[in-house]
Amino acid sequence: MKYNLDRAECSILITGFQAERTLGRRLVDGAKLVKIFGQDIRVKAAIYTIGGLSAHADQAGLLNWLGHFEKAPEKIFVVHGEFSNSTALAAAIQQKLNWTATIPEYLSVVTL
Repeated sequence: MKYNLDRAECSILITGFQAERTLGRRLVDGAKLVKIFGQDIRVKAAIYTIGGLSAHADQAGLLNWLGHFEKAPEKIFVVHGEFSNSTALAAAIQQKLNWTATIPEYLSVVTL
């Protein structure tokens, strides 16, 4: 995208949900200028979105998957979704598995 966002003859197709404070969300929301790798890039390309294409597990599916680990991971970082959803998943990991989960963007450890 770094090399095509500033080209009016280009199109960018964004699929699925774009979380707050992400480049994808800024583009979907109509930003005219974005920063990529520290460089300001003008948005001249057409931005199109297709919703509903997320293909990851929900909270129950992720907890089920984690529950099958033979050994608890040393660290768990929750890095996907809005802060409220990340917090809920981290809290569920703590409650159901008794593991600590960190949300690194906020540099916080969710404990109950």
